[in-house]
Amino acid sequence: MGNLKHTIKTAAVSSVITASAVLSVCGIALGSSADAQNVFNTDVNGDGKTDVMDFNIVKNVVLNNENNGTAVTEGEDFDCVKKYTAVLDYYYQAYNDTIELNEFGSNWLTPRISENKAENFEKTGYAFRDLNGDGTPELIIGEIEDTSDNTGIVPGVVYSYSKEKNEITEVFESWDRNINILLSDNSIVNTGSNGVSSSVLGHFVLEPETCSKKYKSFVFSELKDDKVVYYTNTTGEYDPEKSETIESYDFEKVADELLASKAKIEFNPLSEYKQSRPLNAAAFSDDIKASAAFRLFEDSGRNTVFTATEDISSVVLYDITDIKLSDEGSIVEYTSVPVYKVPELKAGESLAAGLEYGDVLPCNSICFVDKNGVMRSFVITQSGKDGSVILTEE
Repeated sequence: MGNLKHTIKTAAVSSVITASAVLSVCGIALGSSADAQNVFNTDVNGDGKTDVMDFNIVKNVVLNNENNGTAVTEGEDFDCVKKYTAVLDYYYQAYNDTIELNEFGSNWLTPRISENKAENFEKTGYAFRDLNGDGTPELIIGEIEDTSDNTGIVPGVVYSYSKEKNEITEVFESWDRNINILLSDNSIVNTGSNGVSSSVLGHFVLEPETCSKKYKSFVFSELKDDKVVYYTNTTGEYDPEKSETIESYDFEKVADELLASKAKIEFNPLSEYKQSRPLNAAAFSDDIKASAAFRLFEDSGRNTVFTATEDISSVVLYDITDIKLSDEGSIVEYTSVPVYKVPELKAGESLAAGLEYGDVLPCNSICFVDKNGVMRSFVITQSGKDGSVILTEE
């Protein structure tokens, strides 16, 4: 859909009734109850037991068995991994297309796409790790140094997502003469040099709320009267007037001591980002035993089954509304209303859903986090030729 104006609305939910098979039923405005049959009997979670869903009693409902699925409640935040999709897309496109680089991160990225682009693409990875202890993982872009287990120790570029501000902050980056190394306690050592007489050794952590650097120590050197002089402070400023002079300092020894507890970052190869198709969609059939069921129609031709080809999590089904078109007929604005959420689908498990299909414009989409921690989003449409279900990645 390109760069559209996209609004995501939350859906208010109220408890309605508990049906047989200990169904947890939540009411939500999803359309006319006439679309649903009176009672739908099937094994929707593959446990060998028949689950009974009485749509006439509960009217418009979202149904789930044994907490396999729930309605999306008012104010509930989607997995924050989703928030980094634009950043990951940017780095992925930088290796696959000619794009104008953003200012931040370009010191790390530029040499990698300028020389040996294909090789560096394979060695570039991404990881999600809570570096500041606020419960929300940061996004780390870095180099895979050990291809046997896809690990590295250098956070090349780090981004942080703030739930409070709903924005991504650019935290820090590395380059040839400015290297950041992650330690086992999630603190970071920064080493830099402009020559023998001008070096930096910093040790910092990231603040929980702001993700700003809080230095445990910061040492730098400069040449003064033909002598290398070391200064220290805890502000991270390269300013002798705001620092204390160190009479004797063994730079390499201190650096070695700090780096004795280097931590491995488990990277996901960027080259595998969005390459797999973790979810398939097909028309509903009675022989498919779904792990969860969302509103089903009497007309089985409009019932759709989504089957995971690999383990996925944070699965959310959306209604697409308020679509606005340009004069040329392309979609320029739309709203996504989350209506059903499944915490996870294991490979081979399915989600059954009764979906309305528009003649031209899409009415539904589905989002989830794949095995690599990447947020994926697909628009759901139906072929006008054979009625097959089509998933188009946004």
